[in-house]
Amino acid sequence: MKELGFNHSFLENINKGVKISENMKQKYNILILVIIFFSCFTVKNVYSSSNPSDHTGDTIWKIEVGTQAPDFSITDVDSKITYKLSDFTGKPVMLDFFATWCTYCVQALPHLVDIYEIFGDDIQIISIDVDEDETDSQISSFRKAHDMDWIVGSDKENIGDAYGVSGIPHFVIIDQDQIVSYQLIGFAEEYGPIIKDEIYKLLPDTVAPTITDFQYTIVGDNLSIYSPEVRVFANITEDREVYSTKLILSGDSDTEVSYSLNPKRDGDFFIINETVSVDVAFLYPQDEIGAKLIVSDFKGNEDISSVLTIPITHYDDTSIPEIVKIDVEVSEVSDKFQIDVGVVIQEDLFLVSANATLLKNYERWYPKPLMQVNSTSWKTSFTLSKTMAHLCELNLTIELMDVASNIVHETLPVPTDLDPSGCEVDEPTEPTEGTDTTEPTKTPISMFIVFITLFSLASIYYIFNKK
Repeated sequence: MKELGFNHSFLENINKGVKISENMKQKYNILILVIIFFSCFTVKNVYSSSNPSDHTGDTIWKIEVGTQAPDFSITDVDSKITYKLSDFTGKPVMLDFFATWCTYCVQALPHLVDIYEIFGDDIQIISIDVDEDETDSQISSFRKAHDMDWIVGSDKENIGDAYGVSGIPHFVIIDQDQIVSYQLIGFAEEYGPIIKDEIYKLLPDTVAPTITDFQYTIVGDNLSIYSPEVRVFANITEDREVYSTKLILSGDSDTEVSYSLNPKRDGDFFIINETVSVDVAFLYPQDEIGAKLIVSDFKGNEDISSVLTIPITHYDDTSIPEIVKIDVEVSEVSDKFQIDVGVVIQEDLFLVSANATLLKNYERWYPKPLMQVNSTSWKTSFTLSKTMAHLCELNLTIELMDVASNIVHETLPVPTDLDPSGCEVDEPTEPTEGTDTTEPTKTPISMFIVFITLFSLASIYYIFNKK
């Protein structure tokens, strides 16, 4: 196979200073330049994918929080008006370093639009495109597509370098005195409220939200353990944005339950129109409950509504639940056991919870809820690896609790053909839901390798072409 005229005598020729033909030199130069080009493309991709999950962490910032923000000039790509950072002394400024090809920059834009709509002229957003290859026309089209109604310009004065931008998106929040108050690299959905909260810290807000027209309707004929839903309505007046809205239900003996609500903006108001499913265990002992709203803004200003009384239709629980029958079927699927559980339950009123739990070596190991099939039948299933050679005992416990807090449980063995030898060794637990099993990013190592490659190729190119 031909190797583009490249053979192992190439480096020997360089070291010996042997003169190579101009034709061969041209081939080597083309090869090196192609490799450098693709290496630079790799650097751009690595740069664009920077989205570290710990946006503060151990990051070393070129411009530290609490220091003076470097002044700069930027020209808007559409209006052609030139602005200086210092022009906005007296109001918070948010810098957004981005590029049109950056996925996470695009993901952040709806949050920036939301911030612009909430704060209006009280803050200034400046988006700075740090890709020197992008034209004003490209940036302008991108701006229109994403409703960026604030200052948007190209970084023609190395603003990104002044602020130590090494990955995008990169956000900098500057206070009214031109002091850096917050910085963030990368973006995820949970960062949106963080940015918003940092802006709120810089702005005065002495006006508390106001609740009006708070009322409720019962979904169904009555509010009871069989029909536990209530619909809540209210209007909220707030000059900026509602941060927290909670429905507090109170019963006898100072018992309370709390439900978070999500008011929607409608012109000058926030509207609450939500259905809440009330915890039946809370409802059961009550004849009536009190309901109130607590609304707060980002500065902690709050309003508390008057208390509405909601009547409850009460049903007495006269007996404890009974486990009539448990069926356990174990089947082998490849290298796993499939354990199917069926339970027949008799209960005169209402079950609050029904769970099946595997007991590995007499210890609780794998709880799962039973799913209701009909009025008396419930079921669930487990899948276990057959590599549990040190398992000495596997049992199943069924546990029930009704609305009167009556609890019953029953335990029985699960038949398997596992080898009980070595059962003193603990079985490693499986990852629980939400456990992060991903590997850490290798971006810094990748960039290091790319830059070493570029340096080596440039050195070879220099030596080879030195006269």
